Amino acid sequence: MTETPEQRVAELEKRIAVLNNRRQLLLARNQTRQRKDRTRRAIVLGQLILKQAGKDPAFNKLIAALLREGVEENQRYLFPALWPEAVRPSGRKGQQSDGQEAN
Repeated sequence: MTETPEQRVAELEKRIAVLNNRRQLLLARNQTRQRKDRTRRAIVLGQLILKQAGKDPAFNKLIAALLREGVEENQRYLFPALWPEAVRPSGRKGQQSDGQEAN
């Protein structure tokens, strides 16, 4: 039994849909891998900077100056040596950083 042109078109459209889904999955995996690699690079670089800052007082001063200039207020809690008064922002409105409800 031979396929009609309509049946052949329908079959090809199904294959196209499957291939498009596979393509989207591969693109998403690639983006995830790139994001993870970028995060890992940032972690490694940060570790190297912290290690060197612990060894070299001049480098430590330079890093502290860069941090004071470039760190946004909501990220200052990450650097308690520079901003001891900074607190971790709560993730939700109406809640203080200690988890208590704000009045």
